Amino acid sequence: MAIAAICLIDTAITVVLVTSGVAVEANPLLNWSFRYGAAMFVAAKTFWFLPPLLVIEAMRARNDRFVKFALRFGLVGYLLVYFGGTLALHPHLVS
Repeated sequence: MAIAAICLIDTAITVVLVTSGVAVEANPLLNWSFRYGAAMFVAAKTFWFLPPLLVIEAMRARNDRFVKFALRFGLVGYLLVYFGGTLALHPHLVS
């Protein structure tokens, strides 16, 4: 649930910032979708995060320990990439 919540929050913030002209989508695999509107971006972003989460959750019955590790690893990785990417694109936020 935490990863899904973070992805949804990230999606909402991105839509607001990009549509207002304050930011750009840094992920080149998702940036193209804004050419077709915010709804296409939301659909593309959801397509990229929801299926893997569903697959991992489906694996929980077979290997709960691995799933817990994978979800924790994914959560930390997502946050590191998100904040690292934000700081790389906006170094003025640090100073």
